[in-house]
Amino acid sequence: MSLRPRLGFAAVLTGLLFLSRFYPLPALKDAVTGLAVCDAGLYFPPLHLFFTPFYSLADLVACNSATQDIAFLFYLLLGCGLIFRLKRSLKSLALYWLLVAVFLAWAALIPHDFSGLRLNDPDILAVDFHSHTSHSWDGRATFTPARNLAWHKRAGFDAGFITDHNKTAGAVDGKALSRLAWSSGQRAYASLEGEELSLHDCHVVALGNSRHIDARQYLGLEGLKKFLNEAGAVHGALPLMSLPEYWKRGWQLREDYASWGAKGFEISNGAPQGANFPEDKRRTIIELCRRHNLFVAAASDNHGYGSAGCAWNLMKIPGWQALDPDQRQRAVLETLRREEFKAVRVIIRNKIEPVYGDMIWVDTPRALWRMARCWTWPQSISAFFWILLIALPRPNSLRRLPIKA
Repeated sequence: MSLRPRLGFAAVLTGLLFLSRFYPLPALKDAVTGLAVCDAGLYFPPLHLFFTPFYSLADLVACNSATQDIAFLFYLLLGCGLIFRLKRSLKSLALYWLLVAVFLAWAALIPHDFSGLRLNDPDILAVDFHSHTSHSWDGRATFTPARNLAWHKRAGFDAGFITDHNKTAGAVDGKALSRLAWSSGQRAYASLEGEELSLHDCHVVALGNSRHIDARQYLGLEGLKKFLNEAGAVHGALPLMSLPEYWKRGWQLREDYASWGAKGFEISNGAPQGANFPEDKRRTIIELCRRHNLFVAAASDNHGYGSAGCAWNLMKIPGWQALDPDQRQRAVLETLRREEFKAVRVIIRNKIEPVYGDMIWVDTPRALWRMARCWTWPQSISAFFWILLIALPRPNSLRRLPIKA
């Protein structure tokens, strides 16, 4: 790109960046009320802060829904056409796609520094109700229970349930690692036990069971009803309805799930298909949980891909830091049973919610604008630095400038 178009592009970006500072937004919001979160914030490691545009874009891709990522790829294709129009060079086009491929691989597959949650109240515990390891059939082969623990700690969680598909081996290993860490003085994080069961037209996350639950004894609709009814008494587990299955396959049964014994519903899920959950459906489930006094939940649903944490569950459990992993698990489950709808406050990143129809094609510009508005001043300054790098003249551009006698 020659000097003049590059300066124009940098000027537009600078103007938008400057404008975003007049319309700032909080980085986090309450998923139920939609209000800004005042008692928690995001911490950005030095590398994340210095490379703000790239790390923020990686966080955005990680937290996008499947349809939003498709729209993002559409804009990458537009960029391909623009590069070819300006350069008329297959070499430049190949370089563009190489950089795109490297960025996407880095964002999705390579562990890197990412923003984590920081809480102001020491009595608040941040917990994840749904995550996976390599023991799940669709879990990343390298995402061991140890790496699951490490990811949760970096994301700012104080506890997290390992809930592999129809298996408990990963959860048992995670709890053993937590007990070992506790005995050696590393007490910031505790891995908790659970399992994600594949039942009739839905997935149910069982929270708190250490022994495998054989889903074959709960076949069909009657089997699902039986499990929801006896999960606590027979298995010592709290049943949580998981996204996207209850929305995609069993939406018409949502009231029945509540009456049959479900104790909570996910209203946010970090997996690409789960993140497609529409905002109006979320409001419906929140009101259902309010009426039936059930807890609402967010799930990372992390299978080992991507790095960013997209949502957190906050629970008030005074003195939780002194609780070992087993005590911490009991405290979480007891609080869910006792407080029910009031037990959990779900906080999520302040991002554009998924849209459908023709609006999906303007999703990416809206998402980038929202991202810039949520930046802090240090992040905006970092972004401005990278814009200046775009504007700096290249040696070839200087040689092409006319020289006056």
